Amino acid sequence: MKKTYFLLAFLIMIAPARGHDFVDARINSVSRAITKSPLDGNLYIKRGILFIEAKHYDKAKEDFKKARSHQEDLHAQFYLSQIAYLEHKYAKAEKDTLSLLSKKPDNKLKASLYRQLIAIYMNSKNIDKAINASKKFMQEMPSSIKNDDYSILINLLIKSKSNKKALDLLDQAVDKFGERSLFVNKRIELNVSLKHYNKALEDVENLIVFKHRLPYLYMEKGKILIESARPKEALKSFKKALSLVDKLSQTKQKIPAVSELKIKLGRYISNLRLKK
Repeated sequence: MKKTYFLLAFLIMIAPARGHDFVDARINSVSRAITKSPLDGNLYIKRGILFIEAKHYDKAKEDFKKARSHQEDLHAQFYLSQIAYLEHKYAKAEKDTLSLLSKKPDNKLKASLYRQLIAIYMNSKNIDKAINASKKFMQEMPSSIKNDDYSILINLLIKSKSNKKALDLLDQAVDKFGERSLFVNKRIELNVSLKHYNKALEDVENLIVFKHRLPYLYMEKGKILIESARPKEALKSFKKALSLVDKLSQTKQKIPAVSELKIKLGRYISNLRLKK
């Protein structure tokens, strides 16, 4: 059983389906292979995945049940649990996923099962269970944790108003993925919402060191300075952003967002001047 199928099945849940003609052609191709090798459980898994993508869930179930009888038991059960999830049968999907986790699957399958369990809890609006499953996943499988896994748990913690825990996890994510990762932007956003302006400004300043030609960073800095009642510094930051926007406007590259950004900066500067 190729390990890539676990990733493929997960992507099927979150990505738009490919064209019907393409999927139908692949189904026909695998069906011909099954005719030649009817005892190959892996082929039933392949076709079942394609049936999931085509949303022929009953046909997919039949294939995964056949695969179970041809030494593809855990893999087939995994996809059957995914169908329950896709059909919004969350109680069954949860039960089946937990059962598979108890059977000591290999790490690739185990990670997919944890991600599925978290998705089940999120879609069934059980935030506490989703948080606990995410934490357990991170504790048990630290080497398997990816960028998206951190993002999901951070957003869940923010949603549950556990802002301190969210900030602690953001710190871990920044340490792991670097000072220029998207987690820094998320940390800025959360610190501003909590009125931790100095911490937010520190992150913006660090980003400016790496990306000093990006006007939106100076604009973000100016907005935070306004919130922290430092209008003179904010005006200076907005003017710097505007000068960078003017340089971008003079380049041969067509950047649609530049004119919009210029308008926003003009408004910020005008408002600050009026308040003098």
